[in-house]
Amino acid sequence: MSGHGHSLARDFRADVGSPFVETPVDREHGGNIYAWARTTGIDGNEIIDFSASINAIGPPASARQAFLKSYREISRYPDPHGTELKQALAKWHTVEPDEVLLGNGSTQLIYLICTTLRLEKALIVGPAFSEYANALRLAGTKICFFSLPAESDFKFSTERFMATWEKDHDIVFLTTPNSVTGQLIPRTELEKIAHIAFLRKTFVVIDEAFIPTLSFCAP
Repeated sequence: MSGHGHSLARDFRADVGSPFVETPVDREHGGNIYAWARTTGIDGNEIIDFSASINAIGPPASARQAFLKSYREISRYPDPHGTELKQALAKWHTVEPDEVLLGNGSTQLIYLICTTLRLEKALIVGPAFSEYANALRLAGTKICFFSLPAESDFKFSTERFMATWEKDHDIVFLTTPNSVTGQLIPRTELEKIAHIAFLRKTFVVIDEAFIPTLSFCAP
């Protein structure tokens, strides 16, 4: 790692702690296919790992083409402000560039949110990505869970959610599609929740990391 990279990691450790330091939380959530390959003697390329939330289909052809066009520039440091990327994302989402925050993956952003805000009480809609709780614990935030029932195929119920959502919850974590169950929360329901959160001055994190996978499920 270059000196600049070390500096970046050091600054992140100083500001938000994890994931660069040891923490008293469970950091294990799969992804070690190499250990399985060594243990079983199976070629790692033949293993599909369902314990890690990674798209087994791989990147789209457009991403591969973009890489092939630009890989010669890999020796250069990227724009530290991500100006062009911010502008492109802002245009796509119809927002201003200064409303876009770039990160090294969603996990870094989750930790930044939790450890920067350091709120008193959070509500997580589960089953959910384990790093929400890990980041909140690191920030000293009390965690409450709203568990979606298996009997209803883990479908989100706004009525049940509203009965659980208390006014003293400072932040709410929602995932759509859910990275565990694949279930979507309808946009109309998200808008209702966002409106109530605005009135209560509650932060809402809507994790849409797996929205691109929906194209594979289209009829």
